[in-house]
Amino acid sequence: MNIHTETNSQQILKPKNNFYNFIINPFSFFNNMLSNPKVMLPLLIMFIANVLFSFTSADLLYQGNNYINDSFIQNNRTIFMVLTVGISVISNLTTLIFSCLFLYFIGMIFFDNISYKTIFSFVLFSQIPQYINLFILTAKNLITQEITEQIQNPTLLDSIGTQVNPFNIWHLFLLGVAIHTMTKMSKTKSFIIILILPILNISLPQILTNIF
Repeated sequence: MNIHTETNSQQILKPKNNFYNFIINPFSFFNNMLSNPKVMLPLLIMFIANVLFSFTSADLLYQGNNYINDSFIQNNRTIFMVLTVGISVISNLTTLIFSCLFLYFIGMIFFDNISYKTIFSFVLFSQIPQYINLFILTAKNLITQEITEQIQNPTLLDSIGTQVNPFNIWHLFLLGVAIHTMTKMSKTKSFIIILILPILNISLPQILTNIF
């Protein structure tokens, strides 16, 4: 009787995993999700964000680009837009799957009891700030009627500016929380590992530009 009472009390005291908890206390959010990682909700958010952004970008591209103002393309514009959106969504999903697979194999070498589903779920949730940014960029496409394009041959300041923005910083913070939660490494070590990512993202474009 006492065992059931204690179990019920623990369930009542356990904080709910909702968006408020995700924002205010991500450490608690990810820790609560260890026993039952969720995939469908962040996957749906990723899907909607990518579809909306790629659709609005493709629509503006086929409207205003003289290089593709071809009669064949214009007559089959709907098909090309569906293909563009499909390729964008599939490529993003494929990248995510293989990135998590790589992390899973690394985790198998250094850590115990980390499932692929947990990694996939935690990485998806850590990318929610990026998906929120995509919603904002979609709105910008619709308001300005101009495509948000990536900078070609970015300078060092361009690369730094890309990394040092609120959504990317939030994403990296959540990724650090996810690594800390999954591996039980200290918070300091987890965030040091995460700091490698923006350093690589800043330095690699400069190295490749100088080489090619």
